[in-house]
Amino acid sequence: MRINRVIGAIVLLGAAMGLAPAADKKTAAAEGITREQADAILNELKEMRSLLEKLVSNQANVRPPAPQGPPVVSVKIPQGAEMLGSKDAPYTMVEYIDLQCPFCKRFEETTFAEIRKNLIDTGKLRYYSRDFPLEMHQFAMKAAVATHCAAEQGQFWRMRDLLVTNASNLSTDAIAGYAKTAGLNSDTFAACLSSSKYDAAIRESLSEGAAAGVQGTPSFIIGKSQPDGVVGSLLVGAMPYPMIEAEVKKLSSN
Repeated sequence: MRINRVIGAIVLLGAAMGLAPAADKKTAAAEGITREQADAILNELKEMRSLLEKLVSNQANVRPPAPQGPPVVSVKIPQGAEMLGSKDAPYTMVEYIDLQCPFCKRFEETTFAEIRKNLIDTGKLRYYSRDFPLEMHQFAMKAAVATHCAAEQGQFWRMRDLLVTNASNLSTDAIAGYAKTAGLNSDTFAACLSSSKYDAAIRESLSEGAAAGVQGTPSFIIGKSQPDGVVGSLLVGAMPYPMIEAEVKKLSSN
């Protein structure tokens, strides 16, 4: 109802303004508008202006919601989990990796070397690699097992690097070839690879990541080190090095 009155007032005012230069009061009345009607229109417009001013003032006082950062999560890392860097490093980065994932390959090739050089090797960061093989990738589970088998011979990180950088070719025969490149005993490695001895550990890593909110790979948790893990932000995607460095600097300023 209020809107209809305002619209009507504007229409009448437009008619009045069109007559004003060449018409007197009698002419205006003859054309369908009286002085009383004009005064009523002006009053309506004054009320409308007052309402608009209040609306603008109220909107100016409403603050937009503060942007939300990445979720903060807490993760406990099992003893014996594969780690690079000093166990006493103040900050921790956990990667949940699918070795057949093309985005994990991109991260390995574009970012990981700088993390290792500038953050891990300098004692600022300890780095954990955790299994998160996705069902959509046919060879991801077998590749994860291969890293555990390589760890038995002290070559976890070498094997991990070979597998992720060759993510497009992780057949059983190809994995056996990478094991030779890594200098592993072929018979021992083959026996381990064909067993199910590490299936439970990989499933535990999957559950751990899922509980932290991981849904895809690569995903990372970067935060302050805890005696049994890390409390930090969950980040997703093959991020460039400057973004990782910025997260670490943010931690140091808190």
